[in-house]
Amino acid sequence: MAHTVQDIENATRNDLAALFNVHPSTVSRWVARDGCPRNSNGKFDLRKVILWRLEDGNLEAVSCENEEATKWLTEFRKERALLAQIERKKAEGKLWPVDKIEEQWNARIMLVTAGLTALGDRLPPVLVGKKRSEVRKIIKAEIRELRNNYAQKGRYCHDRGLLKRIVDFLESDEKTKKLKNKRS
Repeated sequence: MAHTVQDIENATRNDLAALFNVHPSTVSRWVARDGCPRNSNGKFDLRKVILWRLEDGNLEAVSCENEEATKWLTEFRKERALLAQIERKKAEGKLWPVDKIEEQWNARIMLVTAGLTALGDRLPPVLVGKKRSEVRKIIKAEIRELRNNYAQKGRYCHDRGLLKRIVDFLESDEKTKKLKNKRS
């Protein structure tokens, strides 16, 4: 009958012995002589024990005849590999803190919001007495300026070219619609 661990953060000495396929006295020896991590309540956090065994270099040699031990060891190896990938991406500069990205994008949104708010004060005196076509041209220029400010290159937005192409596409699409309307 397979031994199951009820709480991986509060495993008993017998749980560890069964999982690592050793005698319970071996687990006691690990604690007394080898520095096996143990909770203040005398129980064991299975993750910490596995990590300790890996760092000690002994876990790879353990025979995992126990199905549950094999399952936890496999799961732990997957997690360890995932953490290694994350650390590598951080070192390569491909992974950025979420709060920094949010800060940069919030600054962009505030820039656009401020620009839109300022239009209400800035445009009326400029537009007074202008023809409809001139008004449209002025407003489109203001919108283009807002788009360009939003599409600026920043630490967390490296491909300004992509954003510029999107802005240009949107404007060319407006021109295309305008040409189609004139032909109709």
